[in-house]
Amino acid sequence: AVQVLKAAGVRNGIINAGGDLYVLGAAQPIHARHPLDSSLFFSLGSLSNRAVASSSGFYADSLVDPRIGRCIPWRCGVTVAAPSAMIADALTKAAQ
Repeated sequence: AVQVLKAAGVRNGIINAGGDLYVLGAAQPIHARHPLDSSLFFSLGSLSNRAVASSSGFYADSLVDPRIGRCIPWRCGVTVAAPSAMIADALTKAAQ
């Protein structure tokens, strides 16, 4: 999506890819929602020409322990900024 917009001459925008964001051009303030209380937000600063992705295990047992071969509770949240949404999303999984 970023390459298509750039090719079309778009210089500024925010691309939402299922909750992962890419900020194209001018810096934009970025906030993350608290995974347990959706009324709470945390400022993450500003991003320009970068992506941000968040992941948490608060609502699902999404982390597999390879030693036992099943999902285990993971009660943390991770937010990562990276050059692309694909990299940011992948890094949130690695950080889990």
